[in-house]
Amino acid sequence: MEYLPRCHNTSTSHVEIVVIIWALWFARNKFYHDGIQFKVEDVVTLVRTQCQDYLAANVRVSGSISTRDTHWQPPVSTEVRINFDACFLQNQNRGWSGVVARDREGYVLGAYRREMFHVTTPFHAEALATLHVVEFATEMGFTSNSVEGDSRKNNMVAHLVESDRRWDRLNRHWVKEIPDAAEAQAAEERR
Repeated sequence: MEYLPRCHNTSTSHVEIVVIIWALWFARNKFYHDGIQFKVEDVVTLVRTQCQDYLAANVRVSGSISTRDTHWQPPVSTEVRINFDACFLQNQNRGWSGVVARDREGYVLGAYRREMFHVTTPFHAEALATLHVVEFATEMGFTSNSVEGDSRKNNMVAHLVESDRRWDRLNRHWVKEIPDAAEAQAAEERR
């Protein structure tokens, strides 16, 4: 365990070694405790996605943060900008997706918060959230869209919708309104 903290700014091979060890331990526990046997291909895919997630997060964290970069950008012309976010609760094998649609001026046209069950990885949560975007856009009748996910710098409103825990275990659908904290962020981004 002493090795893990030192891995933060090391080479890709060190990250891969740590993730491989973790993935093997994870697969062993799933088999031992739940009777679920992973195929070799599944473990390899798990290692690749976890390494990519770690390295991408490490790049984002190590970069400098500028307040100019944190502003939501409006869509072009008559498009609707749809931002989404997902969270993954590993110990519960569930997650949440948050979706927000805004017009060119930044006003909220609709929002959506949905619980996800049987979620196994952060990638799985993001994939389900992407599917929720398609369902949401179809339900709302949006035909010309630009979609952005998993980018905190332009996605804070979707993150606030997804993380609003006042309605835990309830799926929510808002039309032209969103939770107060998310609305305050959207108003700030319209300035």
